[in-house]
Amino acid sequence: ESGVWIQLGAFSTPEAASAFRDKAAASLAWILEPITILQRDGLSRVRLGPYRNRAEAEAIAQKVRESLGYAPSIVEPPEAH
Repeated sequence: ESGVWIQLGAFSTPEAASAFRDKAAASLAWILEPITILQRDGLSRVRLGPYRNRAEAEAIAQKVRESLGYAPSIVEPPEAH
């Protein structure tokens, strides 16, 4: 997967991730794209994106921090070798 993602949280159960996503969506009504859940390595990751580059993701992450009260993680794909 390409692009830069903003990870809002990671949860051990899909139910917890889904509940968090719904709560985050209510707080982030200005976000136009859907908040997605990625299942990987036994975790359900709640995230936004992909964004074209890190600068774009960081600008959105700053607004997310202001809305949610904490800084989300920015996740870049591993470099292709």
